Amino acid sequence: MLLTLVTLVGLATPATAEWRRADTPRFVVYSDGDTGQLRDAALQLELYESALRLLHQLDPNGAPKHRIAIYLVGDHAALTAVEPGLPDDVAGFYQATNDEIFALAVRERRDQSTLLHEYAHHFMIGSFATGFPSWFVEGYAEYFASAQLQPRRMVIGEVNRGRGDWLAYGQWLPLQTILTRRPFEFQDPKAVSMYYAQSWLLTHWFLSNPARTPILYAYIDKLRTGMDPVEAMEAASGMTLAQLDRQQREYARQRMAIKIITGDQFPQPDVRVTTLSAAEDSLLLLSLKLSSTPEKDPALLEEIRRRTAPFPDDRFAQLLLSRAELRQGDKAVARSLLEQRLAASPDDVDVLRLLGETLWEQARDDPDGMALVRDSRRYLAKAYQIAPDDYRTLMLLAETRQVAPNYPTDNDVETLLAGLELAPQVATLRVMAAQARARREEYDEAIDLLQPLAASPHASGATSMARHLIAQYRARLAGEEPATGSDAAAVEPAAE
Repeated sequence: MLLTLVTLVGLATPATAEWRRADTPRFVVYSDGDTGQLRDAALQLELYESALRLLHQLDPNGAPKHRIAIYLVGDHAALTAVEPGLPDDVAGFYQATNDEIFALAVRERRDQSTLLHEYAHHFMIGSFATGFPSWFVEGYAEYFASAQLQPRRMVIGEVNRGRGDWLAYGQWLPLQTILTRRPFEFQDPKAVSMYYAQSWLLTHWFLSNPARTPILYAYIDKLRTGMDPVEAMEAASGMTLAQLDRQQREYARQRMAIKIITGDQFPQPDVRVTTLSAAEDSLLLLSLKLSSTPEKDPALLEEIRRRTAPFPDDRFAQLLLSRAELRQGDKAVARSLLEQRLAASPDDVDVLRLLGETLWEQARDDPDGMALVRDSRRYLAKAYQIAPDDYRTLMLLAETRQVAPNYPTDNDVETLLAGLELAPQVATLRVMAAQARARREEYDEAIDLLQPLAASPHASGATSMARHLIAQYRARLAGEEPATGSDAAAVEPAAE
């Protein structure tokens, strides 16, 4: 899934820049810029995670199951190297693919709002099992994106200058529009800007005062029952929309409440900085581009073949080439490359997983492919034994079970749920888990799994599918025949 936000002005990347990697307990941060800036960015992200957890009454020292990778680049050209055609005013994006969960953003010492906005989305779906209304999803990300962040100090709640200007000088949308529409439904860019500004303000109003938190929870609970959004807000708040709108306009003129969180409240995280190999330095963004390209792209395949050729013995380069052949080229070549690497490194978990995936893909093209399926599962099972916390392995183990006549068993569902716990942001995994539940006629559970994806304020194939499946499952719960379409479709890890 690709999420974008317009803000930053980047710093130029030196021509001789080297990629470095900073490892912290909860992040992997890459940058081809200054080492000190990389270390500061890693510390700031650690503080941001701790602050978010503290504010949501979670263990501030806890860690997500899967570390997200953050890539910091010097200019817009580096963004388009991964996502060609990205508009000039976009300064970063986030994707949760079947390969990797990552954010790519232009470096900026003073303003990291793009990165913080995208990470707030990541944190929300990773921390809460339910779906939220579109205005709150974006307002929440905007609220935390405006945080003033230093390595050991964070201020939350200050006015987002861009949103504040729209509120002061723009034409406000009716509150009913905010509660019932999604950003992609507007044709007018000014309306989109007002939607974000008013969503930020309404979220700020709710989050800045603990006395209003029960109102927000009551409103969300009423939405879950299927109540109309306007009726739900009026019932939860005890105000008409006209009264709530006046509250919002008055609140916009007040001094905003802020919260200050310092690094002294948490243990100082370790930051280990390393320099990447020559192959990784050359191929890092190209690897991300492959993960971000679900459709066939002959030019990308040829570029990967050409640029990996100087590194015939490098693990990173050869795994990239294997993935490219598997996804874009010749599966037999991918299998040969991976078998060679496995012979040299029998416990390489990435090789085991990719080899299992390759055999599975070959089996799908072979009418008599059950032997390949069994071999695939053997490699995947070994990968799982070595690294049980890899969502990609769990997703493939579940996928290879779909050809079994007794699919989905209790164990199949548990496998999918375990993968989803590790990577709740991955749409493919969420839809697979919901479909498995539905095949067992566990429609309520399937709907619950799909709600966070269906509530996304962004247009995507995965979001449309989630809404379609929810409608089907609700019809079945009501004893009705679903409309048209099948619930057996797969979700491509496409950009949004």
